[in-house]
Amino acid sequence: GLADVLMLDTRLIGRDRQAAGKAEGEIAADDPRVVAASRSLLGAPQEAWLDAELAGSQARGVRWQLLGQQVMMAPLSVDGGRTVRNADQWDGYPAARARLYASLRERTRGSAIVLAGDLHSSLGNELAPNPWATGAEATPLAVEFVTPAISSSPPFADATRATFAAA
Repeated sequence: GLADVLMLDTRLIGRDRQAAGKAEGEIAADDPRVVAASRSLLGAPQEAWLDAELAGSQARGVRWQLLGQQVMMAPLSVDGGRTVRNADQWDGYPAARARLYASLRERTRGSAIVLAGDLHSSLGNELAPNPWATGAEATPLAVEFVTPAISSSPPFADATRATFAAA
């Protein structure tokens, strides 16, 4: 009754093709390839499954919901969210992230912990709908812990110029 562990697949099943390839680099956050409401990182069946699992966890009175998944959920930005630095993570799927955040808001009431990797850095993030806003949009819905790879350098050559939106 203390925690439910929910493992997500953000790599193989259900995800739409990323909006920009590695050769393209950064892409504008308002690019139509990024903001389409139908884009999904999990796919509709997995989104529905996750929402039902979170509802069931809440109904059983489980204290914590641990969401294990492969890519960072918090925005990663050096310009306040105007560009997507890595379209392969949740930044490249903002509509899907918004749907997940709505489910977290309704189903967990602040008791979710997201576990992620694949960023080559260690981070702790508060997950908010808009971390650059003030008021309710900046209120954290969950926390996230990102673990590093052991063989790759961090995403910025000069870490002092990086600002992580929710770090």
